Amino acid sequence: MIDLKLNKRRLKNHWQYSRISYIMAVIIALMSANIIFSATEPPIPANEQVNIQVYVGALDYQTSDLWAQDILAQLDENQKEVVFVSGSLGEAMQSMELLYARFAAQEGTMLIVPDDLFRLLAQQGALLPLGDLADRFALPPDTDSILGYANVDATDDTPAQNLLLGIPLDRCMGLYEAGIAPEGAFICLPFYCENVDNAIIAANYLLGKTEISQEWLERQYQ
Repeated sequence: MIDLKLNKRRLKNHWQYSRISYIMAVIIALMSANIIFSATEPPIPANEQVNIQVYVGALDYQTSDLWAQDILAQLDENQKEVVFVSGSLGEAMQSMELLYARFAAQEGTMLIVPDDLFRLLAQQGALLPLGDLADRFALPPDTDSILGYANVDATDDTPAQNLLLGIPLDRCMGLYEAGIAPEGAFICLPFYCENVDNAIIAANYLLGKTEISQEWLERQYQ
């Protein structure tokens, strides 16, 4: 008759040969719990975050994360997050598809886009007019704000217009430190922006980046 009784020796042998399986089972369980928690965690409302989508240059996440912390410290107390998100995928078509997908999902508080994309979005009525907000932007000296005007196509309700829809970044050379190419680029707000006041605070932080630091320059030539 087979002896099936458990004893210390059998338990020790079982643990010796099966412990890897138990450890893996615990790790998988913990990973699954983390995935489930992340998937069920409620998203931050659009009016409690500043999501900055960058479609120029190659975003340096290490620097942009530091800037995001600086910006968050200046925002209203109810703001939970500032994040820079890259829109550059290496191919223009992929970037456009990504942009349109984000517009369809109404993602993003602020856009940083090149001139051609700025004109296209403006023409389609996808940007928030900034005329009534112009005095709240801290433009660097010698900024040509006229560049921020763009044509908007006529609709059934409104005629074609030329509106202030973007803030030029040509004088903000310090943006290179975060991998953002400022020449010919514009800050603009999507038409669905729900966090305008804090978006302007974030924009003014970026508009203050008018000079490249000597430390950053020295690192580039090391």
